Amino acid sequence: MNLTPNSPNITQIWEKLPWSELPLTAKVDFCQFLGGIKPAIRTHIQNPKYLNILTSLFQSFGWYSAYDAEGYIVTSTKERLSNRILEVDRDPFPHEVHLGTLLGYPKCCCEHIAKCGENKIDQKAQAFKRENLKEEFKLIDISLYDRGIALISHVPCSCQCVFSLQMAKLLKVFILSSDNKGNFLSWRKDIRNYFKF
Repeated sequence: MNLTPNSPNITQIWEKLPWSELPLTAKVDFCQFLGGIKPAIRTHIQNPKYLNILTSLFQSFGWYSAYDAEGYIVTSTKERLSNRILEVDRDPFPHEVHLGTLLGYPKCCCEHIAKCGENKIDQKAQAFKRENLKEEFKLIDISLYDRGIALISHVPCSCQCVFSLQMAKLLKVFILSSDNKGNFLSWRKDIRNYFKF
């Protein structure tokens, strides 16, 4: 998992993050980032005073952050990438493919969302419930993502998207091989109970 030479282990990071100020979805995003599955995290902070606190914390891990006045923060191991993601996110023109690709989502999924429109993302997400997914594709169930229970953090292009499944499987392996301590253990149990692994 060593994202940078300064990065502590996942349990140390999990214990230091101000989870009460982060959306529950950030748990999935951070785990993907720590597992090297995604190159960056983009999340929203409810209380802007935590932006500086988080930026300092991430800097202590050897990460780079950029944030805006609306409370969105982007973090990666490359300063240029963090700044670029924030720039693209602010762009008033359609940017779903570019932003999604920078965040590490499968290109096919980014293109699918671009075709139907970003404003329909929540509607599209409803199709990815356990009962609509077959066999191992149940791992791309995002119906509880808003509660922090998912193995991917994007809307797949189909119920058989192999690229989304690959990301979900990588996170599953990372979760199974990670520390069993503290707050991370609690979230890990929730994930394992839901996905039954």
